[in-house]
Amino acid sequence: KKQHKSSSYSNTDFVFPYIKDGNDIDIQVFVAVQISSNDRIRMVQGELKSGGQAFAVTGNGMSASSKNLDAIGTQILSGMIEKNHSLVCYKKEIDRKIKELELSINKKKKDGNPLSSVPKNKIKLKYYKDYTKSFSDFGKLLRDRFLSK
Repeated sequence: KKQHKSSSYSNTDFVFPYIKDGNDIDIQVFVAVQISSNDRIRMVQGELKSGGQAFAVTGNGMSASSKNLDAIGTQILSGMIEKNHSLVCYKKEIDRKIKELELSINKKKKDGNPLSSVPKNKIKLKYYKDYTKSFSDFGKLLRDRFLSK
C-alpha cells in the first residue's frame, strides 16, 4: 500500500502487506523513499515505525540523484543501526562506498598511527555491509516474504 496513514508519526510511503489506515500493528515492512539523500535521510525516520522491518530507499549514486552515499553522515548511520533501519540503494554505489571505506580504514599517518577518521569510517563500513541492500536484493526479499504459495 502506498501513503499509509499511520496512527502516529508521519505517513509512510509504502507498507507491506496492505493494512487499513490508522493500524500499524500488522504491518510487516515499512518503506520510506527519498531519491537523493544526505543527512535529510533523518526525515524518513518518522515514517519507519517499530514492529516490522524498516527500509529507507534512496537513489544515491544513480544519475537521477544529485548525491552519493558520501553525503550521509556517521551520526545518521549510527541512529539507523540503533533503530535497525536498513538502506536500499544502487548496488554499484554500495560496492563503491564499501571499497572506499575499507581502503580508508587501512591508511596510516606517516608515523604509522591510524587516521583520525578510522572510528567513524568503521561505523559507516559496518552499516553499509550489514544494513544495506541493493534494489535487486530488496525486491527478492519482498517477493520471497509475500509470494502467495
